[in-house]
Amino acid sequence: RANGETALDAALPAIDWTSKLYEPASPATDRGLGQGRIVVINDAEPGDHNLIQMLEVFERSVSSPVDRIDLRDLRMDGGCLGCMRCADGAACVYRDEYEAAFEDRVKPADVVIYAGAIRDRFFSARMKTFIDRYFSNGHRPVLAGKAVGFLVSGPLSQLDTLREVIEAH
Repeated sequence: RANGETALDAALPAIDWTSKLYEPASPATDRGLGQGRIVVINDAEPGDHNLIQMLEVFERSVSSPVDRIDLRDLRMDGGCLGCMRCADGAACVYRDEYEAAFEDRVKPADVVIYAGAIRDRFFSARMKTFIDRYFSNGHRPVLAGKAVGFLVSGPLSQLDTLREVIEAH
């Protein structure tokens, strides 16, 4: 197989996508998000020019300050193990920065924006880890009543599974 391609890679249809430079229109004014707290959870890497530019345009388009959670700087020791330790009110087995970020920054927010570049037909592993760790909230609707949105850089129109994940939020 060429270039380290696996049997699974060969079985998946190729994605016909060429990165296009994000060229936003000038933001007018606040888009109606009010004066609530806005948190943006993002997995932008230094070379993700489109996503970084999308974040900058978003921040200029709202009147409230934006609290950015940069996942590359947030220490998360791993994804949910499914150990159920958190189910009875005990703390997560991980002693990292996730719980404080979620409790102190995401839960109090009125608007939650996920911003990610598509990598390997999904968001980055760090974004998936962040989302998987929501399990510690059980089936409590911790995002109920919040405006939730996504800024996605990449071929979203070609990825049905990722679109389903986004719509489920």
